[in-house]
Amino acid sequence: MMPFFDMHLHILPGIDDGAKDLEESMKMLSMEQEQGICCLCATPHFHIHGTVGRHKVFEAYTKLRLMMEKSFPRMRLYLGQEIMYFPGITDALDSGEALTMNSSRYVLLEFLPDETYKTVYGGVQKLVRSGYIPILAHVERLDCLMKHRQYMDELKAMYIPFQMNTTSLTGISPAAHRCRQLLTDGYVDLLGTDAHGSSRRPPDFSHAAQWIIRHCGKDMLVKLACENPSAILNDKLISF
Repeated sequence: MMPFFDMHLHILPGIDDGAKDLEESMKMLSMEQEQGICCLCATPHFHIHGTVGRHKVFEAYTKLRLMMEKSFPRMRLYLGQEIMYFPGITDALDSGEALTMNSSRYVLLEFLPDETYKTVYGGVQKLVRSGYIPILAHVERLDCLMKHRQYMDELKAMYIPFQMNTTSLTGISPAAHRCRQLLTDGYVDLLGTDAHGSSRRPPDFSHAAQWIIRHCGKDMLVKLACENPSAILNDKLISF
């Protein structure tokens, strides 16, 4: 079976607004495995104010990884963070206070949905100039990009990967249609469930995977959920 990846989820117990304890984390792992996911990158939130320290993050990650190895020996757990942009982000990354994806150059970068393109572009440019490769988290939430495709093209020319949430591809709403069109047009580079629990915002990969296979082909799913994630976690360039 192809080793599919979930590159954005909040599964570490008691760290952010995701899994509340180890029991819920294990339930989430079970749900992921049932949907064909075998590799996950935990991405707890990092905010300049109110974020759990990195030592507690590593402690929760280690605890969950050890439990996973016993109960789900074929699964693999990696560590990163979903970092809300702030002016001192490069200092936090350089010092190790904030985490890249599996210690690579890649940074899962979040902006507020109503952020201006000037701020998004400036933040991305700051990271690139410091040697990092920002991945725009749930790109479909950024109004400035969804309303202006030329801004997306400008960022793509800078080699900026776009991550989309799997749940954004399902349903019949106009928003879901726009997300599917974005993926079909080749703007999406990797997927994440952005799961936060076993009942509230649970992992839902399979519905999006089925849609992608049906409308874009299996090769597209392999690229978004296997090849590109693997390249990112191994600090290699992805294919655009």
